[in-house]
Amino acid sequence: MKYSLRSLFLAVTLIAVLLGGRVEYLRRIAGYHSTEYRRLIQSLAAEHDMSEERVEELLRTLEEYPGERTIFASVSWGTTNNGTKKNIPIATAIKHKRLARVYRQSCYQPWALVDEGTP
Repeated sequence: MKYSLRSLFLAVTLIAVLLGGRVEYLRRIAGYHSTEYRRLIQSLAAEHDMSEERVEELLRTLEEYPGERTIFASVSWGTTNNGTKKNIPIATAIKHKRLARVYRQSCYQPWALVDEGTP
């Protein structure tokens, strides 16, 4: 098997372009999850007259103790204008934070698969 230098350059270029596209995709998905996490934090903070830092501290505590998370997984905070409950589960905010971290870390290994499952 004989390969020319041109073929080698073409193969390396193709691999670099594919990996670069994958890194950009992973960065965008990480940005999406970070934005959703921020949006949920702001919504929870505004609804309960708490600072965003306090809400993040509470979520961090729940994240550190996974056994306690199951208690709060179905808890929703907030109400809409007509009095019905908003669906802002705490577990969703924790999940967006974790997925943002997972996708951000996977940018350094774009050839690896991303596990979106529960931790």
